[in-house]
Amino acid sequence: AYQLYDLKVFEVAIGGGAPTLHPKLEDFLSQLQWRQIVANMTTKNLKWLATEAKRLVDAKLLRAIAYSVETAADVEAVAAVVKEAKLGEAVTIQHVVGLDETPEQFRALLVAAAESKLRLTLLGFKTTGRGSAFGARSAAGWLGVLADVCAKQYLRVGIDTVLAVRYWDAL
Repeated sequence: AYQLYDLKVFEVAIGGGAPTLHPKLEDFLSQLQWRQIVANMTTKNLKWLATEAKRLVDAKLLRAIAYSVETAADVEAVAAVVKEAKLGEAVTIQHVVGLDETPEQFRALLVAAAESKLRLTLLGFKTTGRGSAFGARSAAGWLGVLADVCAKQYLRVGIDTVLAVRYWDAL
């Protein structure tokens, strides 16, 4: 937090691994807040989202939380927790396109996201870092499925730079 402040960083994204399990997470978030650095986080810890997230968002220790989803059932589970915990706009969902899913499974995930009214960020499969162990993944057809779902339902969706660069011509 000291170094980030010295570098004039104004916003951070905390993710990778399981940040919600770190015993000093709240202390770190407090240090960021004290230095007026906005903290956002990515997790796949549904229990934490249900029990701890609201307190940290209300205390303005976290501005936004992205929850990683792989299936339509994941989307539905997150939506239920967001509603029950009254997390509202603080939570978005994110999905890596092409994670061994069929077009039908991808469509079901998109429909669940639209019906849940959660914002969705689609991520490209990264081939560096931890992603290098898996190799490149094909996501052929994802854009057509997305266009079809968006033609029929309202879906708040964005994409990351990796996906945008990889599919630039099609976009």
